[in-house]
Amino acid sequence: MSPSNGLGTLAYKDPASFNDDNESCEHGKESDIFSLGVILWEISSGKMPCDGHREHATIVMYRLNGSRDNPFPGTPEEYIKLYSECWDEDPNKRPIY
Repeated sequence: MSPSNGLGTLAYKDPASFNDDNESCEHGKESDIFSLGVILWEISSGKMPCDGHREHATIVMYRLNGSRDNPFPGTPEEYIKLYSECWDEDPNKRPIY
């Protein structure tokens, strides 16, 4: 569950949206797919995303550095592949649903 202070949603946010100069990132379906990938990871792990970081700046840096949460042991490979594709750095390479 996300903390009630509203900062928890940053862990689900497309890192491309943190960069105001990135005009190629449409804050639409591609960003939603990134968030879906985080939710899928969270379902499989039962843990908070972003390695449990809760501070605003730490979460932003975690994502901007390209960090993604590691697969949880026992997660099926197909499931890992799905949420990993949702996290592609290039929003245009993410799955389309």
